[in-house]
Parts: sequence; C-alpha cells; structure tokens
Amino acid sequence: LPQEQIHEFLGTLGLEPGQPRTVRELWNLYEQNQYSPPMSWDKRRRSYSGLCARAPLISWQCALLSRDPELCRQMAPLAEEVLGKIDLAREASGWVANEAIVFLLLNLATDIKPSAHE
Repeated sequence: LPQEQIHEFLGTLGLEPGQPRTVRELWNLYEQNQYSPPMSWDKRRRSYSGLCARAPLISWQCALLSRDPELCRQMAPLAEEVLGKIDLAREASGWVANEAIVFLLLNLATDIKPSAHE
C-alpha cells in the first residue's frame, strides 16, 4: 500500500507511523473481527486482526528461533493469551489462523514448551 493509505489505516486505530508500540499494546487493541471504517481510497473496511493478533504470535516465533529459552518463556504467556482469546472458527483473518497453527506446530516440534517452565 502507498504510505498515505498505511497512515490512514493506522490512524483509525489511533496509531501514528513512526510511533513505537509494543506487541502488548497492539494486542490490547484487538477485538474479534473488528474492522476499520471505510478507507478513503476504495471505501473498503480493513480487519485489524492481522496487525493486532499476529504480532504476539510472530514475536513468540522469533523468540523460539533465537534459541534463547528465557526469551521464549517471556513471550509464551502473551502468545498463549492470544490463542485463548481468539475464536479461530469466527476469525476473519486467515493470517491469524496460520500463525496460530505455526505456534501449535512449533510447540510440538520443540523442547521449549510455553507453559512447562512456569
């Protein structure tokens, strides 16, 4: 998307480009199947799920790929919270479902279990 369109979409969530946000802050903006108002360039509404719900799941994947067990344990509770709140059967974002599946598959494939070390 052109930069102006990205700025408009982020603005509908109260975000500004270049304004740092934590993964937790993005997740706190998530609501199941919440959409933006119609965008000026095509009048379509955009889902916030990809921006707000994928970030915690991707962050956990990055922690896992770092091979740092402590970092993985730090990120796991947030990823688990995401999976506990999202109703994947009703979620409009296929990307969120993909990230959830990757999270579960990586848990099966690794010896770093999210809740096992609490």
